[in-house]
Amino acid sequence: MVTKAKDTIQIYQKTKKVFLESESQQKIADIWGDILNTYPGVDVSFFDAGGTSFLALQLASRLTKALGKTVPVISLFQYTTIASQAKYLIDAEHPESIDMERGLTRIQKLNTLATHARNRRKP
Repeated sequence: MVTKAKDTIQIYQKTKKVFLESESQQKIADIWGDILNTYPGVDVSFFDAGGTSFLALQLASRLTKALGKTVPVISLFQYTTIASQAKYLIDAEHPESIDMERGLTRIQKLNTLATHARNRRKP
């Protein structure tokens, strides 16, 4: 028997149980539960569970704080389940998840250097 995601979600909402395989999944599931007010299974899509683009922004922000590394919003559209997000965000290394603070500091330094260079050229 095939169950639809909505049926699965209703079952999880009633029982508030999520069957998790790792601590990584638990961290992500806890955040999902706060944002969605539901406890979908690890293989239920964030968007099938009621997630929206706006909620995905909140999810990215909360995951970034909880995990201590930048979570690109686009990755939440590519990895839409708790299981796939745990594997992508925690269980593997990703060069695109660079420390945003370092990147912003670099940009600020480059802007400062460019401003000084322009000021020196002025007659």
